[in-house]
Amino acid sequence: MSRVELKGSKEERSKTSIEGDGFSVQIQPGCLSNLGSKITALVPACKYVIISDRNVSSKHADILKKSFDVVNAITCVKAIPPGEVSKGRRTKEEVEDWMASNGCKKDCCLVALGGGVIQDLGGFLASTYMMGIPFVGIPTSLVAMLECSVPREVGINASEKKNLVGSFVRPRAVFIDIEVLSTLSLRYLRDGMASAIRSAVLYDRELFALIDENAHSLQQYDKTMLTAVLYRAIKAKIKIMTAKYHPGMSSTSIQAYTANSSTMSTNKDDDNDKDRRRQQQQQQQQKDND
Repeated sequence: MSRVELKGSKEERSKTSIEGDGFSVQIQPGCLSNLGSKITALVPACKYVIISDRNVSSKHADILKKSFDVVNAITCVKAIPPGEVSKGRRTKEEVEDWMASNGCKKDCCLVALGGGVIQDLGGFLASTYMMGIPFVGIPTSLVAMLECSVPREVGINASEKKNLVGSFVRPRAVFIDIEVLSTLSLRYLRDGMASAIRSAVLYDRELFALIDENAHSLQQYDKTMLTAVLYRAIKAKIKIMTAKYHPGMSSTSIQAYTANSSTMSTNKDDDNDKDRRRQQQQQQQQKDND
């Protein structure tokens, strides 16, 4: 099967960096092995605390730590049990106590290496430890790459309720290494693609077409296609979060947002038309009754 060409200019297709309000997202295959120099340059700190789960840590933590060692940065690594069981107050307290015993103070930086659970737990820890420390995300699943690459709400489970305790985190930077996806099963890739499709259906028709036309290549872990999908999906997510948390945006910003949310706008217009027709029918019925 021949690969469908990406839409847009060559410059647009090659974009791998997204700059936001006080944060950045960089998408680069193979970047894990040299992130130490990038993170230390972007977020200077006396110590870098790497939080991961045992599954991810066994595959990627040594590579990341060595990249810090090259630039003589001090690191400490904490690997916790994988899965939702670790997204709770007990694990949070355990990690906090471990950080305190390792001399982690306000001048340290928390680096979350893992999927959604690690990104949420790490983000929550960073937003509350010492009343807030710098946070860097390195998501390792496609869902986490799509959902955890923007300023967002983060939460942990408590009293048998999901995300009962929460906060807000703004990552200083997020680094996405597409190559780590090759260590995951196709099922996890499809889970992430479902998240991208949901954003595409609601906010970006061109992204939906891109996924639809290149479904085969995406399932073959095509790096160029995955990078293009991630870039557009994360851009859409940033616009969503900006509209949600900054209701006082300027009219120019709102126009830029709505212009790129054509499907959402169309659906809203349809709903307004339905409301008007319903009101007209009710008014007419009331006249007839009179």
